[in-house]
Amino acid sequence: MKIFVGMMLLGAMVCTSIAFAYPTLYGASGVAVLPTARTIVPGMYAIGVDGNDLANSAEIPVRVLYGMGNNLEVGAAYLPGDVDRIGLNAKLRVEGLVSGATTAVGVQYLRPTDGSDAAVLQPYLAITRTRSSSDKVFPLISITVGTNVTQQRPSGSYYLREYGSLEAYARNGMVVGLEYQASNSGLAGDDQPLASAVIRFPLSDKLAGQVGVTNADGFVGTDKARIFLGVTYVGGKGSSKDEATTRYMQLYRTKTAVWTMNDDVMSIPLSVKPYGDPVPGAWGAAPR
Repeated sequence: MKIFVGMMLLGAMVCTSIAFAYPTLYGASGVAVLPTARTIVPGMYAIGVDGNDLANSAEIPVRVLYGMGNNLEVGAAYLPGDVDRIGLNAKLRVEGLVSGATTAVGVQYLRPTDGSDAAVLQPYLAITRTRSSSDKVFPLISITVGTNVTQQRPSGSYYLREYGSLEAYARNGMVVGLEYQASNSGLAGDDQPLASAVIRFPLSDKLAGQVGVTNADGFVGTDKARIFLGVTYVGGKGSSKDEATTRYMQLYRTKTAVWTMNDDVMSIPLSVKPYGDPVPGAWGAAPR
């Protein structure tokens, strides 16, 4: 019975980890379009595909995200539309800057493929704090505050904006996210504050879906909202030496039902021999 209960807890946390690994519509790990301070675990990758209707022109953004080193993620995106765009992104998680929270610095880049000089460059800073349930088994809520500096070419000017997001987690693996970014009249197309809402849900231990609404077009907020719907697949082999994974395995082997989680770290194996060694090649993890 204890083994069964333990595996039930493990399965529920796996579902949550898949939802954590979701890339935004523009590539970085985060909520709908705004990044958080978490990074995908080293050795893991996420591939996201969403369909949406942007200004009545069909768009199906495809994003790939990969974890490197101990605290770095890199990604790329392809956004077809009236004018196709390509995107690149990178995020570095920095420990210890803010007590009880995760801090990350990153950069996002979008460029049209028609040869025009209309690229957008956006460095950003994000701070994320996560709270778990009283029994320390499941995350309950994450709050992110951040700021970004956006440059639109060919003007070359930089514009500062602040943003925030909220994510609430259910024990069945579902995640509800809300986000908001202030507008800046200096940015072309930034007509309104950027706002999004999204619901993410596990479909299997490696596949999750999402549905949501946003008024974002690239990195600006428009006066037109669009609905998006898609899926993300998470694969690869996360490091079995990850601190949170090791901690969980130690607790699991000692038959305790307690999951001690840092505010910003959740990493668990997808498949585990009860009270024994992990199944080789079966490691999976949430972004850190």
